[in-house]
Amino acid sequence: MKHLLSLLALFLTIGATAQKKLEMTNIADTGKKVVLEENTRVKIRTSDMKKHIGELHFTADGKLLVDNAEIPLETITSIKKQSKSFGTLKTVILIVGVATMGAAAIVAAGGGEAAFLLFATGSGLSVSAGVLEAVNPNYTKRKWTYQLTE
Repeated sequence: MKHLLSLLALFLTIGATAQKKLEMTNIADTGKKVVLEENTRVKIRTSDMKKHIGELHFTADGKLLVDNAEIPLETITSIKKQSKSFGTLKTVILIVGVATMGAAAIVAAGGGEAAFLLFATGSGLSVSAGVLEAVNPNYTKRKWTYQLTE
């Protein structure tokens, strides 16, 4: 019986501690809401043109904490989810594309006929790394409002 009461008390305390969330609401007529919970990896740009990438945390006074920098809600210009594996994939594709274009330059200097094919392949890979950046939506201050909720 003692263990049962202990378990019940544990579940009640876990349920009572509400986790803060960042709720973003679309200003347009759709009213769509997106919620970012704590420990979500994000990229935040602020009004002073700084970029912060890291896990999202919240302070007691209503500010966001990303990459050990406190960010007030008023200074945010855009928020984007930024998963680590997806960022690594984009970087690898970009590096392979640039290396392929470098190989094309070396082949062209040697008089090889495959230089154009290598250059076109490398260009396509590099451009696709840039296109992958647009896969994750960017929640800008022009179209979204931000507020902290419990």
